Amino acid sequence: MSTFRSAARTMCGIGLLSMMAVSAWSCAPTKQDEDLLTEPERNAAGAAVQSTSALAQTAGATSVVSTSQPPTAKPALATSGVAGCPVLTISPAEGTATFNVSLDFDGGCPLPDQTEPVCSGSTSGQIDFSTQHVNLTFQALSCDSAPSLDGTVDLNYSVADSSITLDGTWDLTFTTAEDQSRITGPGTVIFDTAAQVVTISQFEGQLTRGADTSNITVDSVVISLADNPSLTPSAGTIRLDGGLLRQFTIRFNENSPSTRVVEVSIFGLIFVPIDLDTFDL
Repeated sequence: MSTFRSAARTMCGIGLLSMMAVSAWSCAPTKQDEDLLTEPERNAAGAAVQSTSALAQTAGATSVVSTSQPPTAKPALATSGVAGCPVLTISPAEGTATFNVSLDFDGGCPLPDQTEPVCSGSTSGQIDFSTQHVNLTFQALSCDSAPSLDGTVDLNYSVADSSITLDGTWDLTFTTAEDQSRITGPGTVIFDTAAQVVTISQFEGQLTRGADTSNITVDSVVISLADNPSLTPSAGTIRLDGGLLRQFTIRFNENSPSTRVVEVSIFGLIFVPIDLDTFDL
């Protein structure tokens, strides 16, 4: 009888320990600390998140240029402009079918017909309305709290209803946490001017932060320009690898802009929640 009771107590103890283990697992914190990623990986992750805001900002500015109209005046060098802010100026490039264009946000104002985000800086370049091609150079473009950026785009565009599709090459430099980062490569970005939503359908190129360069692939990343000062994505993924990095993926969800929480997977394994504030933004 005593042996039976001893065995029963042992089995009960094992069951209790098992229940405690399950309970501890279920009560584990939903956010993990930055130890999941190495310091170079955290730095790259921060730059990668900010690079999507850079793509979104340039898409917004480029959409204003690509939906403008060429001057209709007779003189060969007639100039048309839109008063207010931002100031849009278009003039024929002598001897070509293209037009010189500039867009200046001066001290700060939103995109046309919008109330937010408030942007500053400027862009200038050329546009061919007949072939729907635009190349622009950006100077200190910044919207709300997103990093200021400089760089160039060389894009084909198409307009359907309120959506503008931009397809081509991006070369953008921006500053995060006192370090300069650069994203380069081809991609397709769609801007819905009515909903103020940017979708980075696909981008595959290089991300450089300081002396470190890695591969970056952006897939179906969605960024709302309204009520989203940091321009944090609300859907899609970013994959990074190469250089000092293991292959890892950052996944966004609809709550990421407000909670600042994303999910990270190393080598395609289980996704772990991580606070964006643990990245070097």
